[in-house]
Amino acid sequence: KMNEAYNLLDRQTDRQTEHCKQDPLISVIVPVYRVEKYISRCIGSILQQTYKNLEIILIDDGSPDKSGEICDVYAEKDDRIKVIHKRNGGVSSARNVGIDIATGKYIMFVDSDDWLPKTSINVLKENMDKYFVDLVVAGYEARASNITVKKPTQKLIEFSNIEEKDIISITTDSIFYAPWGKLFDSDIIQKNNLRFNERIKFGEDALFVREYLSCIKRIFISDSVVYYYNQLNGLSASGKCYLDINEWSLSSVQAYQTLLNSFNCTEIIKDSAIANHAFGRVCFCVSMYVRNCKKAEAIKHISGTLDLLYPYLILNRSWENKKDSLTNVRKCVARKDVNELYEIYKKITKKRFTTGIKRIVLKIVAPIIERIRDGLR
Repeated sequence: KMNEAYNLLDRQTDRQTEHCKQDPLISVIVPVYRVEKYISRCIGSILQQTYKNLEIILIDDGSPDKSGEICDVYAEKDDRIKVIHKRNGGVSSARNVGIDIATGKYIMFVDSDDWLPKTSINVLKENMDKYFVDLVVAGYEARASNITVKKPTQKLIEFSNIEEKDIISITTDSIFYAPWGKLFDSDIIQKNNLRFNERIKFGEDALFVREYLSCIKRIFISDSVVYYYNQLNGLSASGKCYLDINEWSLSSVQAYQTLLNSFNCTEIIKDSAIANHAFGRVCFCVSMYVRNCKKAEAIKHISGTLDLLYPYLILNRSWENKKDSLTNVRKCVARKDVNELYEIYKKITKKRFTTGIKRIVLKIVAPIIERIRDGLR
């Protein structure tokens, strides 16, 4: 299969045409770690883009498998590829290395287990030029056992004249959480010294996007699908437990507050949004601790989470009066009833455990489904 991929590269036409030279250089940053069965698909999808003037930066973050070697072989076949081998430091460290050496006018991030439709970069770049914006955000397909398409409503947003409903949308919609599926202006990143927080192992990507949003004036949201997001990779960071998630959640809430402060919105709207976001982070932390810690340790961490985030929760108490599936959780959080919070989430965890056989079967079957459906052999 590797020979077939290399032959495909050899058959590609000359990428340095006059038309290519007239287009601005776009740096595509790909952090690489333990993805030997995915990386060829990822790199191949970037090489086959209809937009050709690319600088493809592959950062081998000390990967213990053959991922780094595969990157090197591709670099020998295409001079647009730069491979950096470094000691393992995490995805944020790898992305930051890419930012440091990127020379393109624009920057795009791609995760190494994901891949792109052929016209992705061209769609993003054309919208960037057409609307004179600082950021283009587009849709994606989440590839799990089923395919879920996320297509946002197409819209040009001026931050100087932004409506409050748009403020809430761009600060809470999941499409703004990840750095992928977007085109960034390199000058804005460099002038504001924006980097991924290497101290944080979960939520660092949303933090980066929010910091970038607080530095810009115009964005365009496209309803085009420009990204295939692989959710079947069991090694993904989203499937891991981090005991420092409460402190990282605090950083997330603070960055969210900073972003909202950069917009011209009423205090009640801003405080309500911050409180709702803080409550969401509390729920996530509690769930993480209950699933992965013994009772005494979990209760200790949950108490710490409430102490850290409570000042943001009480900015606007509308979150605690909402009636939904989390009503009892809201009451416990409002009272800081740590023991009851633990018991509620323990019951939820036990209920989820009953579907464990289904998850095991899916773990075995999913890779087969993926390989057939998504072109992996």
